[in-house]
Amino acid sequence: MFGTQFPANFNPSRTSPVRSVLAPVSVNATANTAMPQKTVDINMSTDQVKDFIRKMSFGNYTEQYAEALASLGVEGDDLPYIDEAMLEEAGIAAKIHRMKLIRNIHELIHS
Repeated sequence: MFGTQFPANFNPSRTSPVRSVLAPVSVNATANTAMPQKTVDINMSTDQVKDFIRKMSFGNYTEQYAEALASLGVEGDDLPYIDEAMLEEAGIAAKIHRMKLIRNIHELIHS
């Protein structure tokens, strides 16, 4: 069983049912590490980022979120690179709040 020898003309991409199902999928090794292209320079201090967050309505969480990003030193130039995982790591637990922040950041960048 172990050490099975395959014929010299064996091609797993042509004979393996698993490979044939997966063959059309293309993997980009840098897909998860690529940084988005900045379209605008956002010159905002950490205090201005806090004010930007305060203008959004997160109920009782608004000040907590503003302080969380400020304590991490997030400035305007950092905003285009923030993703959902980073916001969750920063303490923004509610997915709807993370999506709202990302949407507002996107609108700020592309306005």
